[in-house]
Amino acid sequence: MKILHITAVSSLIPKNGVSVVLKSLIEEQNNVPNIESRLLSLRASIKDINSQFYDQLCNISFVEYIQNYKPTLVIFHTFFYIEYIKCSEVLWKLNIPYVIEPHGTFGKQAMKKSFLKKTIACYSIFYKMIKNACGYIYTNEAEWKNSCFKKAKIAVIPNGVDLSLISNDKEKYVSQIKQPIFYFLGRFDIHHKGLDCLFEALSIIDNKRFPLTFKVYGVGNHKQTDFIDSYIQRYKYINVSNMGVIYGEFKKKALEEANICVLTSRYEGSPMTILDALVYGNPCVVTDGTNMSEELESNGIGWRTGMDPNSIARTIIMAYEDYMTNPSEFVKKCKNHVIAHYDWKNIAEKSINEYQIFIH
Repeated sequence: MKILHITAVSSLIPKNGVSVVLKSLIEEQNNVPNIESRLLSLRASIKDINSQFYDQLCNISFVEYIQNYKPTLVIFHTFFYIEYIKCSEVLWKLNIPYVIEPHGTFGKQAMKKSFLKKTIACYSIFYKMIKNACGYIYTNEAEWKNSCFKKAKIAVIPNGVDLSLISNDKEKYVSQIKQPIFYFLGRFDIHHKGLDCLFEALSIIDNKRFPLTFKVYGVGNHKQTDFIDSYIQRYKYINVSNMGVIYGEFKKKALEEANICVLTSRYEGSPMTILDALVYGNPCVVTDGTNMSEELESNGIGWRTGMDPNSIARTIIMAYEDYMTNPSEFVKKCKNHVIAHYDWKNIAEKSINEYQIFIH
């Protein structure tokens, strides 16, 4: 089987969650016998990726590329990229099946953002692409159930994690901590990530004079960063810091030292922020919009909160108190959960089996 993943994201550097997912998935798929898996980037440069499985069109057309590679199945990642329209038309004419993996972009909350524009686009310029797709791939059942678009053929294939990052460093000191360190990690997209509600919740906690340490990791434009910094300057009793963007060893050290992740997104596909947290033994405070609240709560590795600031504030305080009863147990349960359910090797093998429904 020959698989072709297509993306039109503007950047393939590690800050893009979809980019991280694709690199790991494609590498593991190529380790499965009789499988060849490649990625075609329609926008972003691949020169710094250092992967033998990544391609760009360069001096050939999309038609020529497809005729040379002859994929068995094509997967478009995320949606609303104008480049996908012509590509899907080519595949349709060549009788090559393709599917769409929306990564949260088909969710009801995601569609509400620029609702009129997206609705018109779906029923005009993207109509044939959606109609002719032989199915959809979702990263979890919550994303599938929350999707605005339905197909007879669907597959649920989760994201995975690099299990080699799991270490015993945290267990050496976590049982002796005086208070947990909470953190947010992600883009400073105020509406998408629910940062407006989160920082209002931190204001409520500050007014209660509750002893909270909260670190903010991520990147945003000038306006987004100013929004966060202006809130931080108001707090008198809680310790909140904007730590900026982190990668590599800096990220590893930060997540080893932190204890509880907070993600208050209004919508997501399957957020890598949460899986990264679990790898480092960090349980999570999450909204239903993350699509992982039920999984985390039912397995005792997270706390489910409503979207409003009062609910977020109450849940953060509850998480603090619960965590301090037995920090080591939380660390152990988080790591055991990702080992059991999110190994990239197993997910790559599962993906190949799931793809069969789209080509028969």
